[in-house]
Amino acid sequence: MEYRPLDYSPEVISAGHTNSSPSPTRKRFGSLSGRKADRQRNRDIANIVNVYDDRWWFGSKLWKSELGRICTDLDRAQIAVPPSWTEGRTQQLLQFGVDARSWCEALDLGFRQLVIDQIRYHLQRCLRKL
Repeated sequence: MEYRPLDYSPEVISAGHTNSSPSPTRKRFGSLSGRKADRQRNRDIANIVNVYDDRWWFGSKLWKSELGRICTDLDRAQIAVPPSWTEGRTQQLLQFGVDARSWCEALDLGFRQLVIDQIRYHLQRCLRKL
């Protein structure tokens, strides 16, 4: 068997290239286990981060220094924040009794780590599908 390295280029990521992993297990009555992944959302966030740090898929964290611009681009692209943010259901938001309706608003309210964690989650999900 010939060794072929994975192609980590943004074109592959944005094309939604997937590996041949087994399909999710089915529960009783034919429903899939777990929540269905929003691959398009993952790709959209990855593409925006890629503008500011094109080596993020190698583990680069330079994109964090451009977090304000990334949040602005996420809002302009109308990528919604997680529902738990708008409902104020995350631990950090509950502690202060606030909610966040946009990426920039969450950053302006001082929830930098919450924003970083959410973006990192989507980047990891995007890489997982290569």
